[in-house]
Amino acid sequence: MFTYRPGKAEQPACPGVPAGDDKDPAVWLGWVERNAGALSSLLGARHRGIEPVALEVIHDILSRGESISRVRWYRKTEFDAGNEANASTRPDAA
Repeated sequence: MFTYRPGKAEQPACPGVPAGDDKDPAVWLGWVERNAGALSSLLGARHRGIEPVALEVIHDILSRGESISRVRWYRKTEFDAGNEANASTRPDAA
């Protein structure tokens, strides 16, 4: 996990890599949260109010990487439901 400040607030980002296999290479997964206190976190504040610039910064860095391809963005509910068809090529903080 790392924290960065692309706009007004610090944004934690949590990257991870599940193991790949012979058929499918490893795929990086990550998510962006908003800093929030303990009580606010319990009420879901870490997933609300993420500044669009926070997502754009990560997207721009990943999109420029020579060894990174097919960057896709999902809303948490879509990803958790396994709806890969609903991926977007650009981030959406709405």
